[in-house]
Amino acid sequence: MLFNELNKNDWEQIANYLSGEMNQSEIEVFQKRIDFSDENKEYFNQVKKDWENMENLRKEEDTFDSDKAWGKLFNKFEEDGLVESKKTARVISLKRIMQIAAIFIFGAVFSSLVYYMMDTKKTNNMLADSYNLKGIKEVTLSDGSIVYLNADSKLYYPANFEGNTRTVEFEGDAFFDIAKNPDKPFIIKAKNAEIKVLGTSFNVNTNIGGNEVEVLVETGKVQLSSNNETDYIEPGFMGKTDKGKITKKQNSDVNYMAWKTKSFNFENGIKLQTAIEVLNRSYHANIQFSDKSIADTELYTSFNNKPLDTILNILCETYYLKFIKKENSILLMPQ
Repeated sequence: MLFNELNKNDWEQIANYLSGEMNQSEIEVFQKRIDFSDENKEYFNQVKKDWENMENLRKEEDTFDSDKAWGKLFNKFEEDGLVESKKTARVISLKRIMQIAAIFIFGAVFSSLVYYMMDTKKTNNMLADSYNLKGIKEVTLSDGSIVYLNADSKLYYPANFEGNTRTVEFEGDAFFDIAKNPDKPFIIKAKNAEIKVLGTSFNVNTNIGGNEVEVLVETGKVQLSSNNETDYIEPGFMGKTDKGKITKKQNSDVNYMAWKTKSFNFENGIKLQTAIEVLNRSYHANIQFSDKSIADTELYTSFNNKPLDTILNILCETYYLKFIKKENSILLMPQ
């Protein structure tokens, strides 16, 4: 179903998704709707960028007068009849502001509102994103660090790092290979987490629902912080933030980095459902099953640097299946 910018329910769904108020099953249903068509993807990505611009501007710490900004925005809503007029001072939370904007302000109006509400100066930050890519986008930073962006990811970074830190903002799924500099820590701000390193390589994934962030360390040591908690993640371990808490465990998923290496190891046996989830993440695909019994099939094999169509053809020949491509999805079914 296509998104309708005049449909209040559509905007409420988008607001709940972007604010992390959906449960996992709701997220899965909503993501399928995003993938329904190119029009849906383009529309959602534009709204998401507007939403994140609002959130990023809110985090500005320089000389930003938040009371003045909220006052201007409230006055704008009051003039348009979107909120009740009151003579006395009124405090409005950012969450409420976003909900009002998401429900009542559409398209270009919402985009303009983001910049109207705050007196903010333009920064020299650059943006690298991979929203329109099926493959990996490689970004080389001024210090020699390299970031490999998986699909639907974005990175805000300065043309040149100044000051005592090298700070970037990130959302999505990416592998960071950071140039070593003991005198200038590299800091990644990702949702409610902060990742700090001196020189190491690791993967960051924010596409796991809500405000959660995963960090898998390949080399060196990573400092992961969220709210008032901090932990250090060593090579082979994964750190995860969940509602401000940090957990750490040894990584047991041999295919976690397959999206970057395109090397898939299923030789010890894996459900076809799990294998398809790995392929979906690695090739930015939307492969589904026509029958749950297919998903429960055991798979014992490996693939190395094979195109997705080649892998699907091998699976179909082995398990007497066929696949049909329809719009932005691939359906696996019995022959």
